[in-house]
Amino acid sequence: MGGPVPLCSGAPAPGNLIPGTGVRHTQFPPPRQSGSLTGPVCRIKCVKKPAACHHRLESQSLVFTHGYSLFLTVSSDLCSNVATRLDRLPVAMGGRRRGEHDENYCFVSPVVKYLLFLFNLIFWVISLVMVAIGVYARMMKHAEAALRCLSVDPAVMLLVVGVLMFILTFCGCVGSLRENICLLQTFCICLTVIFLLQLVAGVLGFVFADKARNRVTVMINDAIVHYREDIDLQNLIDFGQKEFGCCGGVTYSDWSQNMYFSCEPDNPSRERCSVPFSCCVLNKDENVINTMCGQGMQEMEYTEAGNHIHVNGCIDKLVDWIHSNLFLLGGVALGLAIPQLVGILLSQILISQIKDQIELQNYNLKHSSDPWR
Repeated sequence: MGGPVPLCSGAPAPGNLIPGTGVRHTQFPPPRQSGSLTGPVCRIKCVKKPAACHHRLESQSLVFTHGYSLFLTVSSDLCSNVATRLDRLPVAMGGRRRGEHDENYCFVSPVVKYLLFLFNLIFWVISLVMVAIGVYARMMKHAEAALRCLSVDPAVMLLVVGVLMFILTFCGCVGSLRENICLLQTFCICLTVIFLLQLVAGVLGFVFADKARNRVTVMINDAIVHYREDIDLQNLIDFGQKEFGCCGGVTYSDWSQNMYFSCEPDNPSRERCSVPFSCCVLNKDENVINTMCGQGMQEMEYTEAGNHIHVNGCIDKLVDWIHSNLFLLGGVALGLAIPQLVGILLSQILISQIKDQIELQNYNLKHSSDPWR
């Protein structure tokens, strides 16, 4: 198909759609409303973007508008020029079946609509799971003293994040199904704010790395103090020390802060001046783990203790692990960012389509008495 069809040349079939444009054209005698118009008349019916189409053509002061039909009393050459200009008008997303009436034309793409709904439905289910886990953990855990070493109770954090995600995804689900601009804008704005906050947090963590390191050191030392007060906290510390091959926060002597492992002379504990067995250097030939392998290790010199336990602290090991796994952490951050960006993009596309659909419906309602439609 080699370009737009001239609007006034020959005798095109009534209602013929010009390829590549949103324009129907017909040649016929001027309507009664046209007044003193003389000469060949071309009727242009704007199907896609009627308001934009009319504004573009009326600016030439060469048309008579009735409804969303335009009547030109110009030569065939200028009609072809008009068709070329219309060909450059932006075409909104959305399908139109051949033979469908103009008033049934829909800008809202079902693909975008239900893709956004499915996207929100998945994260809505995830939010329910997070809330359920948070409630269960909060009801089952009573070790308040042990949890004070953490900045935020993990159960409470799960509850807060789950509830916020539930509300946000609910707005997205209902807004996409009902084509509600208010709910979709709420969803889009909140998602944008969350994304920006995460971005700012990442930048601040990088800029103030030393302060973040000091904060982590304080948290680990508090966890050491409450080591025996909560079995889950104890298992977490043991897992970290065995996984990273470390002992304590800065060095193995940090375990003296715990009342059971303290080297104070009046400490009656059988674990006095010891370290947990998770600090021990395990022999692969041993089938049974010696849980007393850390007995009295704090009384030994650094080099001597190093033959039996890991003497380096976990903070340095953690920093080394982060530096050696930057690509992995970047991938995790990207994996968290992509769904948010997809949600923002889909919601913005759907909002734009809904606004175009509302504009078309208002236009059809305003010109519903057009006899030439």
